[in-house]
Formats: sequence, C-alpha cells, structure tokens
Amino acid sequence: MQAKETLFADLMQGRAQQFQVPLYQRTYSWAEKHLNQLWSDILEQAVLLESPEDKGSTHFLGSVVLAPSPQNDATFPRWLVVDGQQRLTTLSLALAAIRDHVTDTAPLEAQRIDEQYLINKWKSGNDHLRLLPTQADRAQFAAYIRGPLTDQATGSSIATAYAFFRKKLIEADDPAALQDIFRIEQAVTSRLALVAVTAERGDNVHRIFESLNNTGLKLSQADLLRNYLFMRLQARGEHVYETYWLPLQKSLNNDELEQLMWLQLVLDGDDRVRRQDLYAAQQRRFEDTKAGEAEIEAYIRELHRRSTHFRRLLHPEEEPDPAVRDALRRLNAWQAAVTYPALMLLLDRREHGELDSTETARALTYIESFLVRRMICRVPTNNLNRIFQAVPGQLPLDVPVTEGLHRLLSSQNRFWPDDTELREKIRTAPFYQYGRWQQRKLVLQRLEESYGHPEPVDFAAA
Repeated sequence: MQAKETLFADLMQGRAQQFQVPLYQRTYSWAEKHLNQLWSDILEQAVLLESPEDKGSTHFLGSVVLAPSPQNDATFPRWLVVDGQQRLTTLSLALAAIRDHVTDTAPLEAQRIDEQYLINKWKSGNDHLRLLPTQADRAQFAAYIRGPLTDQATGSSIATAYAFFRKKLIEADDPAALQDIFRIEQAVTSRLALVAVTAERGDNVHRIFESLNNTGLKLSQADLLRNYLFMRLQARGEHVYETYWLPLQKSLNNDELEQLMWLQLVLDGDDRVRRQDLYAAQQRRFEDTKAGEAEIEAYIRELHRRSTHFRRLLHPEEEPDPAVRDALRRLNAWQAAVTYPALMLLLDRREHGELDSTETARALTYIESFLVRRMICRVPTNNLNRIFQAVPGQLPLDVPVTEGLHRLLSSQNRFWPDDTELREKIRTAPFYQYGRWQQRKLVLQRLEESYGHPEPVDFAAA
C-alpha cells in the first residue's frame, strides 16, 4: 500500500478516470452537522486565500482509501473507493452547486468546473461520471452532476447536501466579501488536504475497510456485514444487490436491518449471540462452513424473504389476516421486541405451511398471555431475552407448532402464572404500580373489549 497527502484537485482532475463506490458501501449519509462543519472549514480557507500572510496552508479533511477496480483498464483507470466516499461525494456536490450557481453569469467557468472535477467529457453512460456512487444513490447523484435541476428532489441526503450548498453560496455571493464564489471553489479543490491510501492489486481491501477508524460516521454491525457480503460476491454482486439488497435496504432503516440480521442468526440456531457481536458471529459461520458465492447469495435472499415477516412486527397493519393482525398490534403496543425471535419463527412456519393463520393467531395469544400474566404477577423480566431467544432451538418437534410453543412456555423454569396465581395477585398487588403505562392500558382495554358493549370505546382517543 502507498499513502500520500493530496488535494481534491490533484485526485480528481487530469485524464479521464473514475472513482467507483462499491456495492458494500453504505448510502450517502452526511447530515447537516457534517455539512456545517465542512462549510465552516471551507470559508476559513477561502478567507485565508486573501490574507497577505497566507503561506498556502491547508485544512486536513481526512483519508481516502482506493483500490484498483476489477473493471480497470489502461486507457480508463477505475478505482474502488474503499473508504472516503462520504467526503468525495460531498465535495463533488459542493462543486456541482458552485457550477450551477455561476452557470448564467460565467458559463465558461461553469464548464471548466464540470470538466475538471465532475465528468469525463468524452465518455457516456455511467463512465461519464468521475465519481460513481453505489446504486442506491447513483440516479439522484447523476441528476445533480448532469444538472442543473429545475425540480429538485427532496428527502434524500444527496438532495439535502446539494440544497445546503446552493443556499450557502447565495448567502456568500457578495463581490466585496473575502469568501466570494471562486475563492470558495479554490478552497474546496486546493485547500482541503486528503491522505490518499492506494492499495495494490491483491491487497485484502476488506480487512482495510474493516479496520478503518476515522472521523466519519462510525460503522454499524450492519455496515460491516454488508461490506463483507458484497466483498465476497464478485460474479453476481450487481444482480444480488439490485434484486434483493436494494429492496431490503429501502424497506428497513439501518437499525432495523441490523436487528433483522441478528434475528436471522438466532433463527438459525445461534441463540446466545449478542446483537453487538452479530458481524463477527455471522462472519465466523461463513468461514467455518467455507461459504462461497452461492451460500452468500442464499443468505441475502433469505434475509430479503424474512424482511416481509419482520416488517409485520414493526407495522402490523401490513399483515393480511385480521386475527393475526390484531394479535401483532397488541404485542406491538406492549412493546414486546423481546419476543421477536418467537414471532419471526411463527410467521416463518406459517409461510412454510406448518400452521395456518388461525393457529398462528392462537400461538400469538399464548405469547400475549405469557407476558401479561407475568406482568400482573410481578415476575421479573430480566430473563425474557433468554426465554424467547431459545424458542427457535428448543421448540418441540414431535407436536404441532402451536402446541409445542404452549408446552415450551409452560415448562417449570419459564414461570407462566396459572389462574390461581393470577387471581391472588389481582386481589393483593396494586395494579398501577407495576409495568409500563402502555401495558396497563392494554390490559384494561382488553378487559373492556371482553364485555362486548354495543357502543365500543374509542381507545385511540383515550
């Protein structure tokens, strides 16, 4: 590996080339606090450019780790951005905003910015872009680089960043001020220092990515595992990403995706793994089984399938069966995330035809009864994690699923209070002094509903 200090201008301009953000990278995610800090650094350097005491000092922005792309060729160099894509994307959007800001008053300067830093003039398609983001960001980023856009998109981090720079440029556009537009451009391209680390062909770029610890956003367990998966997928990476991963990423946020990855480990039998250890645990499973591309693809495909079940736990209204939907709504209101391993197992077994929706709803009421009775009887909750994480591995195989769940939760060390214990606690233990308020409300709501009054209470307004 080689490391050297460089500037954005030195990195990006020159002959036609492309910096490709790999599939395993997270989507662009800089928030306003990151943009404000960068803008402050840019303005500071722009002011220094006019100072008679300026000695060409620079501001260190961070590192960029590059590796030769498998698509590399002698006439058109391509580089994988192993780390630093957030910085390169942000600076490119800043320059696109500067170009669009001056395009009416200085069209030749706008063209110069475009051709020096943003595009490969004589290339078409994806090769036209000097920076090629990951697929989830590619279309919108390309729209801004090819801009200017008349109808700007909103909601995405890329749209937010571009709009941020357009607004700041309007505020700064005073010919009498030190930070005029072209000094700002010069600050972006020539006063923000980067350390470019270039890996040689054959270097283990996954290990490089995994071990990086820089000033950017901390990598989550989901980020690390996604990196590992797509680093291992060479031949079918694009297909798997488009078919399974991108829809998965759109249906769940990063925290939910991480939770689903952990649940998949639990459902596959690793019932003692902690969520903060899921990356190491899943990586170990792949390496112990010598998993190849086919096994990696099968894992992602299964993750995609189970995401439908997981969304129903988070959004019960997506469940088509009314009885199952009502049961999931009550568990959601109970804030019973601890039960997710068991709930995921039930929805999975239903999909595979081992029980129907009626049996699924009955199994869900067992879980609800287990939780409610324990709360009323004041059974400590500290072992609920262990109880429900163990369900996939300990569910009896010699009886139907619903009966097996009832038997498992009824075993002596699970502490499912019977009717006698429940009556005693209702008589002697103050109800309003235990459990969360949402849980107490649900108990009272279920009691009210059991009377079947002709004029039901509007509990949503309660």
